[in-house]
This record gives sequence, structure tokens and C-alpha cells, in this order.
Amino acid sequence: MKKSTIFIKQRVKQIVICICITAMFSLSGYAQQAEIKFPLKVGVKPESITKGFNDNYYVTLMNGAEQGDGEIVEISKNGVKVFAKGFDDPKGIVFLKGHLYLSDLTRIWKVDSAGHVTVFVKKEDFPEVVLYLNDVAVDA
Repeated sequence: MKKSTIFIKQRVKQIVICICITAMFSLSGYAQQAEIKFPLKVGVKPESITKGFNDNYYVTLMNGAEQGDGEIVEISKNGVKVFAKGFDDPKGIVFLKGHLYLSDLTRIWKVDSAGHVTVFVKKEDFPEVVLYLNDVAVDA
């Protein structure tokens, strides 16, 4: 695949994420707050978003191709800031019982309200060989 095709696909994905973030804020009433300016830039290669601690939003950023350069950013009325880092291409994210849970290539991570990160499920803990995790979901 050509580099220009890859760049276009990544750019389209960034635009879609930006639109989704804007829509989520609009639907939740945050758009009326003057503190948040739209459109909102969250970082390089945003992947997923969830509402979490203190009704703020949390976005996974894949960033570059280096191991451990993935991040979670927090979006609040005070702006956008890095909340946690050290992930390998973080993908899906959910908020459950006071913690964020997210997937990266081969692990599931758990993040507390202070941004402290621990491995929740290691690659070796899965019953089958893990090649590439993409998302997480909450189930009863």
C-alpha cells in the first residue's frame, strides 16, 4: 500500500474521531460550556473514547510506531492533558467501577483515577494465542 494511501486513511480516521468527540460533547450538553472550544485536537492517531472519572472524557492515542509511546488523554472543561502513558498502540477503552480498562496489542490495562497503570490481563493469561487486540466491551 502506498504511503499516501496510508496517510489518507489515517487522516480520515482522525477527522471521524474528532467529529465523534464533538458530537458526544454536543449531545451531553458540554458544548454549551464556554471552557471547551471546538473542534478539539487531542493528539496523534486517536482511536477510542469513553466517559470516565468526574464525567470527563478519555481518548486512547496510538501516537507513533514506537513501543510504549501510546497514551490516554483526558478531556475536561480545563482542556486536554495526558492522563496515562506507556501503552503499545492502545485501542478500545471503557470505564467500569471506578477504573478505565483499555486494550493495546496483546494486553488489557487497568488505570485508576490518579492515572496509575497496571496490567489487568497479560498476553500469557489468554486461553488462545493473542495476535492483536482491538477493543474492549462491558458485559453483565
